[in-house]
Amino acid sequence: MISTACGVFQSAPGQCESLNPSHSERRPMACSGPEETGVSLNTVDSVDGFCADINNGHWDTVLKATASLKLPDKKLMDLYEQVVLELIELRELGAARTLLRQTQPCVLMKQQETDRYMHLENMLARSYFDPREAYGGARGTAGGGKEWRRAALAAALAGEVSVVPSSRLLALLGQALKWQQHQGLLPPDGQYLVTGSVDGLVEVWNFTTGKIRKDLRYQAHDEYMSMEEAVLSLAFARDSDTLAAGSNDGKIKVWKVSSGQVQRKLERAHAKGVTCLQFTRDNTQILSASFDRTIRIHGLKSGKILKEFRGHTSFVNEAVFTPDGHSVLSASSDGTVKVWSVRTGECTATLKPLGSGEPPVNSLLLTPKNPDHFVVCNRTNTVVIMNMQIHEKAVIGMTHHPHQNLLATYSEDGLLKLWRP
Repeated sequence: MISTACGVFQSAPGQCESLNPSHSERRPMACSGPEETGVSLNTVDSVDGFCADINNGHWDTVLKATASLKLPDKKLMDLYEQVVLELIELRELGAARTLLRQTQPCVLMKQQETDRYMHLENMLARSYFDPREAYGGARGTAGGGKEWRRAALAAALAGEVSVVPSSRLLALLGQALKWQQHQGLLPPDGQYLVTGSVDGLVEVWNFTTGKIRKDLRYQAHDEYMSMEEAVLSLAFARDSDTLAAGSNDGKIKVWKVSSGQVQRKLERAHAKGVTCLQFTRDNTQILSASFDRTIRIHGLKSGKILKEFRGHTSFVNEAVFTPDGHSVLSASSDGTVKVWSVRTGECTATLKPLGSGEPPVNSLLLTPKNPDHFVVCNRTNTVVIMNMQIHEKAVIGMTHHPHQNLLATYSEDGLLKLWRP
C-alpha cells in the first residue's frame, strides 16, 4: 500500500492515427522539421507505389501527395499539364478549367511559358480532342503518347523523392514532439506518475507495475526529490519534465524529473502551507494558493513574487488560470469562488455556490469545451456547474424557457441575460 499526501499524473495527449498509411494507399509522406531549421525531407512510403500511381493515372492521389512535397517548378508544370490534358480528354472541362486557371503551377506556366499555357487554353475551348496533338511528346523529347508521357513524368518525379527508414522517421517525430512540448504547444506526455507524501518525499512511479522507477538514476541509488515538510501540492509544466512541489511550511521547489536536479527554490513563497500549484503555458511563472489566504504568481527566473491576490477570509484551497490566461479562479474555505484579473490583481467577481451556510469550496475544475464554465466541489453532496459571465449587481429574477434548455435572468444592473445551462 502506498500512503501519500498528494499525487500528480501527467495528462496523456490524444491518439495519433495512421502514422504509416497502408501499402494499398501508397500516399507519399512529407516530413519537415520546425520552421526555424529550414529543413525538409521529400519522403514516401514506397517510390514504386508513387510511380505506379502516376503510370496508372491516379491523379487525385498524386496531386494530394505532391502538394506536401517540394518539387522543382518545371516538373510541377509538366505534371499539371498532363493532368489538364487528360481531364480535357475525359471531357471533364470544369475540372480542367479550374486546375488550369487557379493552381500555382499553371499560373506560373502562364507567366513563364505563355505559348505552352495558351495551347492548353485552346485545347480546352475546342469541341473535339485530338490525342495525337495532345500527347505527341513532351517538348524537346522524343517519343509520344499518353502512356509514354506518364512514364516520363514518373521517372522525373521519382528522382525527387526517397524512402525514409522508419527509425529515422520516428526519431524526427520524437524531436518535433519534444520541441512542441518545450514551447507549450502540447500537453505533458503522461510518462510520469509522481506522488508527494507527509514525510516530504517526492517519488516517481511506474504506473503499470506499481513500483518505483529505477530507470531514473537517482532513484536507482535510493535518492529522491524531497521537501523539508509534508508535500501538499504537485504540478507538472507542459514540457513533461519540470515538476513543482509545495509544502506545509510555505516553500516551493522546482525540479527536472529526468535528472532529479533542483532548478529553483522559493523559500518564502507563502507564510503557510501551499495548497495548489499551476505553471503558465510558457513555464516561466507559477501560480500558487495557500492556507495564508492568498494567491500568488511567482517568476521562476527571478524567484520573486510578481502578483498577489488578497480578499479571501479563509484558506485558499485551489487556484487556476482561465484558458485565456487573463484571469485566475480561486476556491476557498470561506465558501466563495473568486475571479481575479491577472493584469490588475483585483477581484472582479465573487461567486457563492449552492449550499446552506456557505460550506467550504474544496476544488474547481474548468470544463474543456466551454471556457466560461467550471465545476465546483464544496463540502456538500452537490456538484455545481457555474458560469463566469455573471451579472455585476444583484439578480432580481429568473425564468426558464418552456421547451428549451434556456434560462433568462434580469438584475439590478439593468441587463437581461440568456443562459444555456
